[in-house]
Order: sequence, then structure tokens, then C-alpha cells
Amino acid sequence: MQVTETQGTPDRNFSVAVLGTNYLAVTTDSTATDRIIDTYKGEPSLAKTPGYGDAIQQIKNAAAFGQLYVNMPVAAAFVAANSSREISPENLEKLQQNQGFATTATLDAEGIGFKSISWLKPDSTRKIAVENNAIKMVDRLPSNTIMMVSGGNLQRLWEDYVLGADANPLSPINPQVLRTGLKSTTGLDLDKDLMNWMAGEFSLSLIPAPAPNPKDKYAAGFVFMVDTNNRGAANKTLKQLDETMKMKGFRVEEIKVGSQAATKWTSPFGGIAVTRGWMNDVVFITVGAPVVDAIVPAPKSPLLSSEIFQKTVRSQLKPHNGNFFIDTEAAFNPKNLALPEFPPDQKMWIDATRSIGVTAAVTGNRTTRYDTFVRLKKSDQSTPSPNPLPSPASPSPASPSPSPTVQTSPN
Repeated sequence: MQVTETQGTPDRNFSVAVLGTNYLAVTTDSTATDRIIDTYKGEPSLAKTPGYGDAIQQIKNAAAFGQLYVNMPVAAAFVAANSSREISPENLEKLQQNQGFATTATLDAEGIGFKSISWLKPDSTRKIAVENNAIKMVDRLPSNTIMMVSGGNLQRLWEDYVLGADANPLSPINPQVLRTGLKSTTGLDLDKDLMNWMAGEFSLSLIPAPAPNPKDKYAAGFVFMVDTNNRGAANKTLKQLDETMKMKGFRVEEIKVGSQAATKWTSPFGGIAVTRGWMNDVVFITVGAPVVDAIVPAPKSPLLSSEIFQKTVRSQLKPHNGNFFIDTEAAFNPKNLALPEFPPDQKMWIDATRSIGVTAAVTGNRTTRYDTFVRLKKSDQSTPSPNPLPSPASPSPASPSPSPTVQTSPN
């Protein structure tokens, strides 16, 4: 079996091999090509990876045009070795509990769908709690919600995140930094004073202001809701927050939202307004634009029944353990959010997307499934690229380009 290699230009080193009559292998490393050939000749393949066969069956689709697989232990070791943050052997061992992540992609008349699965090693000591309790939050949000993320158990989500954050150099938030920041600003212990009573369904969403008003500083408001497992502990914490806000100069007052009692915090110069209250055992907190009337009482036209949500969050995973949804057109509309200008290569993808939806479900004590749909805009005519590729030009005699060397060797 012949292997053809190009050498001489680092960013254009390729190794190519033809496997039988049906396959072509192209790599940037001749060692990888050798391993592919060994596998083709009978050495253990990816299909023999523990749990791979069962996992792929859950996301297999005859119409899929692409498939992605990540070997998590190998990827974790690579990231750890190339990270500026030192990772202890104990924390690296936590990452080694994961086995794989796989995705299949399919084309649809409305966009691109992805079915994904992550799984732990069959003999892992870590196990996943089989809970799929995300049921009612999408009914508590209005149909014009710009963005939302929900889950079935905030306390457990936090505990799982903390468990892996110290070991994962890609974790976006350092739990200890968050704990320290909350303690220094409010005097509250994140785990004992907050997460202790947040073992229920939750959502964080962005809702547009009810009507344009030049006096309003914000065009949209953030809304956090969580179904508490201990209302007494929750009330104690919220009262403590009221006192802290008073000490910081906020005006704290009791108000009415519809027929419900609520509490409003207003900053000394009126720049920030926060409203908190209860809907049965669900505590809500709004920040920014005055959007509390959109959730209290529960909206007659909820997000779950909206056309855009149904066309975007179209997963058949039922029951499930959480959703993510974003109306991309609304989120990146300057009238709704004053976001910074994105680079052209990023803006191109944003402009092409209408909405994105994700559904997650725990399918076993070692497997988690994700269904994602990216809804794309349609166009009747092609749009010329803002950055067309330059036309080919002959190299200057004064600065000739190096020519790669092509070598052919038997394998």
C-alpha cells in the first residue's frame, strides 16, 4: 500500500493513502496514516471503543451527512498537557471518567439538525442521576422570549459543574471565584444560603420590554425563576438580601404585581431595578427592563406554544432535563440589545441564523442525549461574499514560494 507525502512547507505537509478501492485517507501526520492503515488491516478500530456501539445506535440516522466523535480521555489529556493552568493527577483522573462524545448531522428544509450523545466509561465510579424534570418553565415564559435556558434541578447541576470544573481547563467560570464574589458583595454563602433551596426546576431568560419607552434604560430584562424545595430557607435568604440592598443604598419597597405582593430594589440613581416575588413555590427575580408583568400572572400565550419555539425546539426527547433556545434575529437586533459589532466572519454566521434550540435528556446513569436544531434563513438569491478570495497570481521572482517535496513510500 503506497503512502504519498508532501514535505518542505510546514502548513502544507500532507500524507495520503488509498485504502482498497473505496477509501482515501488524508492526514497531516504520517504516523496517523500508518495507524489508519493498521486499523484497515485488522487492528482494533474506533468501533471497539467501550460504549461506542451502544451510543451510536441512539443517534444513528440513515440520512446523516456527517458524524463527529471525540475520545474524551485522550482529548482531556491533550488539553491538560497544553493548558497554562496546572491540573493535578487527581483532577485529571476525574476527566478520565468520561469516555466519548458523538454527533450526527442531518440537513432539513429549515436548517441543520444534530443528534448528540456523551457517555461515561462502562466501569466509571461516577454515575449520572437519571432525572428528567424540566416540564413547566416554558409555560411560564411569554411567546416573545428572546432567549432562555432551563433545567430540571439547579442544585444538582451546580454540584455536577463544581465536580468537574477544577479538572477542566475549559470551564468558563471558576466556582471559587463565584463563591468569593457573592460572599464579598452580599455576605451569602452560595452553597448553603442559595443552592441549598434550589433543588427544583429553573430557567434564566431574556424578555423584551413591553413597549418602547425613551425613559427606559433597558430594552429587555433578565428573568430568573426556580422552583424551591424549601420555601422557609428561601424567604430567609431573600430577607437577608433585602437588608443588604438597603445597606448599599438601594430603595427597597413592597409593590403589587397584578394581585401578588412583590419586592422591588432600586439603585440610588435609578440605573438598576430588581423585582422579586413568588408564584406558588416558584421564586422569580427580574433585572433590567420592567418585564415582571410578562410572567405574573402566567402568560396566556406561553413560549411553548409559539411558532418559532416549536419550529426550533423540535426534539422528541420526552421527558427531558432542560432546554436552550435563542431567537437569533431578535437577540442580535440593535433595537433589542446594544451588542458590540461582530467581526465580519462571525457576523456572517449570525446573519444566516434565525434561531437555535437544544434539548437535553439523561437516558441512563452513564449517558446523556442532546438534540440541537439550527434554523437558517432562506434566500432567493446568492449574496456575494464581502471578502472575495483573491485571484491567483504568479509568485514574484524576487520572493519565490518554496515548492513542497513529494515522496512516495510503500507501507
